[in-house]
Amino acid sequence: MPNVMIIQGKVENIWDDEDFARMLRDRLGDDAEQYFRDSLSYHDRNPGEFSCPCSGECDKVYELQEHYEQLLEETRDEIASWKTRKWTKDELDSKRTQLIQKIDSEL
Repeated sequence: MPNVMIIQGKVENIWDDEDFARMLRDRLGDDAEQYFRDSLSYHDRNPGEFSCPCSGECDKVYELQEHYEQLLEETRDEIASWKTRKWTKDELDSKRTQLIQKIDSEL
């Protein structure tokens, strides 16, 4: 899907970097196109300069995400294993209460 831009009052559909470079050349000249291409190649040669280094917070977020994904999977598996048609309302209520307590202890 293209990026639609209005440049100098005219609609431009930009599909990729090549289209953008072409538009720069057509609208602003060869110098603008070359500047854009040089910027792309600089970025490709120096990717670490443009990345966001993680200061340890990312690792903690990933750990939390993994923990809660595992909790959700365990909860899903437990509920799927229940033979609810054979239980009384009291037995079902007891299982539900135990599951709620388990989830609450993880929150």
